[in-house]
This record gives sequence, C-alpha cells and structure tokens, in this order.
Amino acid sequence: MPEIIIRIASDDDTAELLDIFNNSRLALGCYPDASMSMADFSVLIAEEEIYVATDNNGEIMGFAGIWVPDNFIHHLYVLPDKQGQGTGTKLLNKCVETYGLPLTLKCDQINVAGHSFYEHYGFKAISTGEGDYGTWVEYAIS
Repeated sequence: MPEIIIRIASDDDTAELLDIFNNSRLALGCYPDASMSMADFSVLIAEEEIYVATDNNGEIMGFAGIWVPDNFIHHLYVLPDKQGQGTGTKLLNKCVETYGLPLTLKCDQINVAGHSFYEHYGFKAISTGEGDYGTWVEYAIS
C-alpha cells in the first residue's frame, strides 16, 4: 500500500480536486450530471477547509472538504482507482484529529458504497431528507 500523506489544499490544487470530484461521481454511476464546471465547483467548496491525500510522489488521490462552523464533512472523494487503499480512512482520521467529535455528513441514498464506508467507520444514521438526487441520509459520529 502506498504511503498516504494528508495536507491542507492550496489554490493550485483546485483543478485536480474538480477532476477527482467529477471522476468519483461518474464512477459511481448514479449521478446523471456527474460533470461540474470549475465555476460551480469553486462556489461549492468556497469557505471550506480542504485537505488532500497524496501519495509519496505528490499525486493527489482524494480530498475532504469541511464546513468548520458545523463540524460538517461536506465532501469526501477518492479517485476510483485509489479506493480501498486507506485514503478515505486517513482523510476521516484527519477530520477527527483536527475538528474533534461529533462530526456529521450527508450521503445520498443512491451512493451505496458511501453508506457502507461511513457505517464501517462508525458513523450512525441520524436523519433523512430530500435533495437534488433523491433521499439523503445524515450521519454522525461522536
């Protein structure tokens, strides 16, 4: 398994983060409009603290975006070919280490792999609602 390094994102990372966001959603096969523009993505992550996971060659493998006022994980995406290598877990561990508990997040119900990942980590479903892609589940860990 490659070494995974977590660091704060820089503005220079934004284009690569957009690629990861789009490619991850496309690979899931459940998001019909999986390609977001740079302008829309920049608005989506504005004012979030973003952490990137890189390998020891500096390649970005995934990222997490945190809305700090609410300890809310707004984004957690890992490149499809880098999943299953501990990248998502390292990003979650960084969130816990940096922001403490409780942490919350929402996961679209159609993202079955996401639910499995978060539940395996210890998140518990606390509510549901309706969004752009149907029902979402809110999770918390404390």
